[in-house]
Amino acid sequence: MFPQINQRFFAAGSKKVLKRTFALWPVLVLLLFVPAFMLGTWAAGLGVTVPEGGNVIPAVLAAYTPTWFAALVIAGAMAAMMSSSDSMLLSGSSYLTRDLYRPLTGRDDASDERADRRETLVARLGVVAFATLSFVASLYTPGTLVQIGDTAFSGFAQLTVPVALALYWRGTTRRGMFAGVVGSQLFYGLHVFPVLSTLAGVVGVDAGLPATYLGWTPGIVGILVGLLLTVGVSLVTVPAATEDRTAYTVSGVESD
Repeated sequence: MFPQINQRFFAAGSKKVLKRTFALWPVLVLLLFVPAFMLGTWAAGLGVTVPEGGNVIPAVLAAYTPTWFAALVIAGAMAAMMSSSDSMLLSGSSYLTRDLYRPLTGRDDASDERADRRETLVARLGVVAFATLSFVASLYTPGTLVQIGDTAFSGFAQLTVPVALALYWRGTTRRGMFAGVVGSQLFYGLHVFPVLSTLAGVVGVDAGLPATYLGWTPGIVGILVGLLLTVGVSLVTVPAATEDRTAYTVSGVESD
């Protein structure tokens, strides 16, 4: 559900490439994340002390590698994170122009040179605005970089069910998608951002929201909220005249 990766998936020029990308992506994820869990297990077995809420990789590197090697690994990890941030900013500007700016301005002809320049300007301003807001927010966020990343991962995960339903259930409607995405993100945001929960208390919602629900974190429960909202609203609404239900429909019997 990373926006920059999702966008690259759907940029495929053929069904064959699209299917192959989706099939190989889980394998790549396993190759990336399974070693991280193994490192944690190895560190526990070797008796490596990890600070409370800290990261296991610097602790393992400090215990078993020279300082210069540890510095190179950490620098490489930071460079990868910066690269992902760049991709997110570019994808965000693309969504801003194509999914918001074009529909709001009624622009359908992408060959208009003057309109194209205006759209490019909006995209550039969007990158600056997103980057500035993210930087300012990081200055006032008490969590560590790992905690911020964990919060972002759970936020991305809220998109999983609405997107899956749009691909595999033909009963999904536009209003259902909006309800599922906005509702799950709002539910999750109320739990992780104190400002939102405080504002919610002003309008009658208890600001003292629970940290878990029967042991499940708000990130997991938010996904279930998205499922209920997407399905429920889709069942009681009808598709808009401009909706094309077959645009992203995936069928297992289709071939190239």
